[in-house]
Amino acid sequence: MNLRRAAVLAALAVSATCRAVVVSGGDGQGNTNAPSGLAEWDNVGRFNVGEGSAVYLGNRWLLTAWHVRVDNNPSQVLLAGTWYGLDTNTWTRITNASGSAADMVMVRLSNSPPLGDVTLRSTQIPDDASLVMVGYGRSRHPTNSYWDASWNEIYSPPYTWTGFKMFLGFNAKRWGSNTVDNAFKNVDVASVPYSSITRSFRVTFTEGASADEAQAVIGDSGGAAFYWNGTAWELVGMMHNISVQTGQPWPGTVVYGNRTWAANLTTPAYYDQLVAAIPEPATMAFWAVAVAVGGFVIRRFRRPPPQEGGPADG
Repeated sequence: MNLRRAAVLAALAVSATCRAVVVSGGDGQGNTNAPSGLAEWDNVGRFNVGEGSAVYLGNRWLLTAWHVRVDNNPSQVLLAGTWYGLDTNTWTRITNASGSAADMVMVRLSNSPPLGDVTLRSTQIPDDASLVMVGYGRSRHPTNSYWDASWNEIYSPPYTWTGFKMFLGFNAKRWGSNTVDNAFKNVDVASVPYSSITRSFRVTFTEGASADEAQAVIGDSGGAAFYWNGTAWELVGMMHNISVQTGQPWPGTVVYGNRTWAANLTTPAYYDQLVAAIPEPATMAFWAVAVAVGGFVIRRFRRPPPQEGGPADG
């Protein structure tokens, strides 16, 4: 996905757009098959141009980040090994309760894939919720890299930053896990270049948390965040931004302490629009509203991400 820098209106934190998830364990090349029980793995796909991910909701409707659509203007999506055409007359912007536009857009497929509908969660994400993130982002190098406080790469301790270099242009579908940051479950993240404000939640890439600990990177924008409610997997988020450290080389690195921002799909305005798109076709009612809105900056993963703790630039 494309991940960009973002200004977080509610908390004045900074973030950037994302691509396929990176996991901390092993050589970084694992987690390319569905985790046990997650049939919705097949509902996450990629486009025929550019770097970006998408989630198939059902009833031929596909969800992705608005910035992916603007930057790449895709015409096909790959789902479960099969390419499907997009009905490019159906691009439908997702909006906030105020009518302002979010960094999300839907489009219908030209024909129906043999995939089940996702389950959309209608209530707030619980505190300390463990999430599974799926996207088509770039892959990392197999071993750790280390930097000093000035972001010079070093090869012996003491280290200030630990993380990984990225293989540029080498993307793969991958899943990872992370835990929602409870204080950042409903934060408005805004982007001037793409005229969007998106109610979002955040997770943090934490060293030693687990082998599957995940962080979004370039190519993950439009990818999914799922929550297991005890009986079923629910779609609760769509990744669109990341936060990086001040001075961090970008987009060629990912370090511990980076954060992923995902649109909070349990937000009533978002939930209502998405669920209206995937009932039985006979009762389906969906509308499209696209309103340009100013605000602080959210950068896509393609652009340099915003520096953590400081204002994002345009």
